[in-house]
Amino acid sequence: PLRSLFAAADADLLVVDQFEELFTLTNDHRRRDEFVEELVALAGSGRSRVVIAVRADFYERCMLLTALSQILARHQVNIGAMSAAGLREAIEGPAAQVGLGIEPALLDTLVSEVSDRPGALPLLSHALSETWRRRSGSTLTIDAYRKAGSIAGAISATAERLHAALDDNGKRQIEGLFTRLVEPGAGTAHTRRAASVGELEAAGFDADLIERLIAARLLSITNDDVEIAHEALISAWPRLTEWIDGERDNIVAQQRLSRATDAWLASGKDDADLYRGNKLTAALTWQAESAPLLAPSESEFLRVSAERAQGELARQRRANRRLRILASTAVVAMIAAMSATFVAVGR
Repeated sequence: PLRSLFAAADADLLVVDQFEELFTLTNDHRRRDEFVEELVALAGSGRSRVVIAVRADFYERCMLLTALSQILARHQVNIGAMSAAGLREAIEGPAAQVGLGIEPALLDTLVSEVSDRPGALPLLSHALSETWRRRSGSTLTIDAYRKAGSIAGAISATAERLHAALDDNGKRQIEGLFTRLVEPGAGTAHTRRAASVGELEAAGFDADLIERLIAARLLSITNDDVEIAHEALISAWPRLTEWIDGERDNIVAQQRLSRATDAWLASGKDDADLYRGNKLTAALTWQAESAPLLAPSESEFLRVSAERAQGELARQRRANRRLRILASTAVVAMIAAMSATFVAVGR
């Protein structure tokens, strides 16, 4: 994030979208504070206008960052739901640009189902795409919309069709892939996280499966980062919700390991960043019991952590052995001295 910020520092307008990832994708308070300080400094320099977009349920956490809260208190815009007129324009305008007509009944239904429904715009986008696939000539119809699954079911139906077409290994892969791309919420809604193509392929995820999910608009790729296309999918696909709820501990362990590995690599594989003690024991137990798909760097991190811990234990045992020998020697010497004293006194 800091590299991206520095690279864009000369822009007239800098927009940081999904600002809530400042809290969901890192536990490193130093890095978080450094990013905010640089962002606030840029906003105060006059070189750029800075806009951040953050989910309402993370606003309170932004206000806990002193430097940021002072600016937010003076410059904030609350973005509510779109009006019915705005929704009609968002639906009709793009369709008209490509020569598509929309049945009046479909337009009325879309506006009715989306109005006052949080997080519905990505679902609307997907439902319109699936309706277009089932269109009649150059018209989007209510019948095609219902066959697509409507607002509530279109994206879930797409995911289920793809899931049903996979063999057992593919089903295991897709579950592991989606749960790796989710950050379980702690008192907040679940959020998505990005992972590089290299990380996913190194962990054993099939490149063709990733491409199929991108083509189905369930995943998206930007530069080299893959993520769930819309956070709305997390709550709209019941199977994914079940995976997250059933595998929460495994997901948290995986995300924690991924972040720890990244920090270890960033430090040049400094031993100070390795797992130790209870954290290492828990991670090794999790690895043995859950058999997760790990990237080579994550496996190496655990292996080196275990080796260092064994080395430290062996050194500690040797030190303890030396202490016992020294203590025994001291006791023998003391007994000998006492015996000599008794002999001397007896004489």
